[in-house]
Amino acid sequence: IPAGVPCADTTELLMGTRMADLMAWAKEYDFVLLDTPPTDVLMDARVLVKLVDGVVICTRWGRSKLGDLGATVDGVQASGGYVYGVAVTMVETGQHALFDSRPVPRRAYMAET
Repeated sequence: IPAGVPCADTTELLMGTRMADLMAWAKEYDFVLLDTPPTDVLMDARVLVKLVDGVVICTRWGRSKLGDLGATVDGVQASGGYVYGVAVTMVETGQHALFDSRPVPRRAYMAET
């Protein structure tokens, strides 16, 4: 969906009837993603958390600080949002063993002890 003409007061738009109509339309689908600016830049995300089921916070490897990430999680929760998880982006494959792909142990699926 195109963003349209830039405006100074995005919070007012997000709390308006057109946004409510869009969110009602979105309920017909299983999965809808809303991409917002970072929570420390604009209030958009904190306004939208009340309208969605949950939030996935994206953080950039090597750039985002753990304290800032914690503040973001706290801010989303304080605004009434539920954090589903955190996605770490821009990780160079082969550079960090923690993020390399690998097979998942069978017991993870079969609930073996």
